[in-house]
Amino acid sequence: MKHTGSAVWKGSLKEGKGTVSTESGALSKAKYAFKTRFEQSKGTNPEELIAAAHAGCFSMALSAQLGNGCEAGVLIGKVHNAARPGCSDCPVTGKGGCMRGKSVMLGFIQMLGVSLIVAMLLAGVSEANAQGSNIYEATLGETEPTGEVSTEELRRILVEGSAVVLDSRSRAQYAAGHVPGAKNIDLPSNASPSEYLAAVEHLLDGDKGKALVLYCNGPKCGASRVLSKRLVEAGFTNVRRYQLGIPIWRGLGGPTEIELDGILQIYQVDRTTVYFDARSPEEFAKGSIPEAHNVPADQLAAGVLDAAPKPRDDFNTRIILFGRDAAQARALAVAMGETAYHNVNYYPGTFASLLSAIQAKSTGIAADPE
Repeated sequence: MKHTGSAVWKGSLKEGKGTVSTESGALSKAKYAFKTRFEQSKGTNPEELIAAAHAGCFSMALSAQLGNGCEAGVLIGKVHNAARPGCSDCPVTGKGGCMRGKSVMLGFIQMLGVSLIVAMLLAGVSEANAQGSNIYEATLGETEPTGEVSTEELRRILVEGSAVVLDSRSRAQYAAGHVPGAKNIDLPSNASPSEYLAAVEHLLDGDKGKALVLYCNGPKCGASRVLSKRLVEAGFTNVRRYQLGIPIWRGLGGPTEIELDGILQIYQVDRTTVYFDARSPEEFAKGSIPEAHNVPADQLAAGVLDAAPKPRDDFNTRIILFGRDAAQARALAVAMGETAYHNVNYYPGTFASLLSAIQAKSTGIAADPE
């Protein structure tokens, strides 16, 4: 489809006035003048219309790219792009007014990169609920079977202790990495739904009105949806979900705990795992677990994390942090949360308990846990 635009100018350069129109009728004799082009006066100008055309083109191209990169059925709710005239060599005045293709395309490429990252993290986030001031306030916008909480809300809940957070995954998955402070119900795999609901009620001290937040393995995981539906049907009245789940929690830098049995599941099995010991160099010198690297938590300000042997070829490599106690390990985990590594877990127990368990699994480790 081809459309044309037209302009009429009457008078001198600075005192004259003009109008612009489009064949479609979207613009009809829209007024412009020297002052609207070069002196920031109220009104439109041809460059503004060119910018709108570029923004429209780039936004459609971005939507196409996101659509090609997402699973079938994922709705791209809204793309908002703004273009701006950017060169300084206008043929009339020699300044301000022409669209420089190179700079505009660079801006588009930068926007595309950021947008793709957001889309991969939150594929399927609805337009209505992704309009918070930042990504931490986003949800999927689901209201059935229950409402949702955002990452920011979950962080606040954990700090305030204003709700019980329940990891609705299996015990093995929970042990391998979970939101700090989250609970898990460990029942046999053949336990009935009614037994699970009874266990949840016990967790809430018999109060079905107590605030409860569920999470599982992310936007595509059905465990929290199924459990929340059953809970509502059973009379629980204050249930919500963090449907973004553990993958987005990790991706947004949230610290993740690993249980002792979770470490034992992978120790000397997943040989790619990297272990960081957050204790002091003096404590580390007395002994640690094999192949661990010393990254003292009390020296983070001195840049020890920058010098640590982090995996460079695969940023999804599992990294396990431990220290003298939970506080020391978590301090290192918080610092790691500011890096590009997201498969990071910290052990909330003591070094002595970790070493004892590993020694029980594999012999030949000589260390002084004191």
